[in-house]
This record gives sequence, C-alpha cells and structure tokens, in this order.
Amino acid sequence: MSLEAGHFDMDDYIDYVMEFINFIGSNVHTMAVCQPTVPLLATISLMSESNSPNVLSSMILMSGPIDARKNPTAVNEFAQSKSLEWFCKMVTMQVPPNYPGHGRKVYPGFLQLAGFMSLNLFRHIDSHLELWQSLLNSDYKKADHTIKFYDEYLADMDMPVEFYLQTIDEVFQQFSLARGKLVSEKHPIDLKHITKCALLGIEGELDDIAAVGQTKAALKLCSNIPESMKRYHL
Repeated sequence: MSLEAGHFDMDDYIDYVMEFINFIGSNVHTMAVCQPTVPLLATISLMSESNSPNVLSSMILMSGPIDARKNPTAVNEFAQSKSLEWFCKMVTMQVPPNYPGHGRKVYPGFLQLAGFMSLNLFRHIDSHLELWQSLLNSDYKKADHTIKFYDEYLADMDMPVEFYLQTIDEVFQQFSLARGKLVSEKHPIDLKHITKCALLGIEGELDDIAAVGQTKAALKLCSNIPESMKRYHL
C-alpha cells in the first residue's frame, strides 16, 4: 500500500468491515479468526446501535483475544512487558526502495512469522522432515496436505505501524474492548447494543496464542444476545 493511500489503523479496519457487510446486504454470516475478532465485534456493535438493516445474522469468533487477561499466554505476557515505544523502535521499519509501499513504516510479516514459528519450532522442524520423507516415499497426498498448510501459514503480510501499535495497545495492553473502553473514531463501543446477531465462540484447548477463556469472554460481554442465540465450543 503506497504512502499516497494514507494511513490504516483499527478504525479504518472497522470501517472497511462495515462497508463490506453493507455491500453484501442482509442475512450475512461471518467468521473471524484470531485478531480480527476484536474489530468484527466492534463493527457489529456500531451497526446494532445505529439500527442498521444489515446487522449480521451470525458471527463465529475463533481463537480471538477478546479478553487477553484470561489465562495469559507467553504472547500476552510479552506484549504486557514492553512499552509501545519499545515495539515501535525494535520491531517496526520502513519498506525499502523498489518494493510496493516503499517508505511506509510497517511491522514486517517476516518478524510476525518468526515469532509464531518460534512458539513451536521443533514441531515445524518435524513437519518439514515428514514432508521430505513423504516426497521420498511418493506419498504425494500427504505431502500436498503439508504444503497447502504452509502456503497459508507462511503468507504473513506487513502491517502498517499505526494498525500494529493500536492493536498492541488496545487489545493486549489496555484490554479496551473487554473493559468497555474501546473507542472508534470518538464513538464508544458498547457490546450490549448487540441483540439480534447469533454468536458462536470456538477455542482450542492447547492454543498457545489466544488461550482458553479469551474468546469465550465474548459470550458474557454480549449480554443482550439471547442465550438461545449463543453457543460455545472447545
């Protein structure tokens, strides 16, 4: 994204999600995995408050840091241990010349990927050794399964610095959504406005990024969704 395109932060993210939902129209169902669960909830809250005719029919929130205070993981603890100034200084950089978006300050995708892989380094090593063995044994079906997984897993994009730092601050340090303190473009986000959108929360028992309880918190925070429209799966 070129510098001329302007900045992109969580408020812009929320605006885009709302724009996409309105473009599709009524009877929309969504699924957010990990970080996008927060802006999706914020979007639905704003649309519900304004009585939008295009409020979602349902949303699935999977492994998201809705309340990162719950059972904090190593990722959560690391985010808490450093200041925003540290993150800005140590893990952000400008896109170099000859690349799209050169000059824009970003959190590079390769750093995000390195952080994720370091959490389960030996599992990734074993997975690649098994891939090599599958190819040697002409077990292409098994090999293709692994290749497809890593095609997606390794596709980490660079994130604009303003979006990255706002996410660190609001989601992992201030816990703004869970505390009822999140504001988007000067408008408070109140999840109690959500009343007509069904909600399914899904968590992984061994998730080492968004631990058990962090996504489930959404079911309690969305207290005005009827219990008959809420489900949870671990």
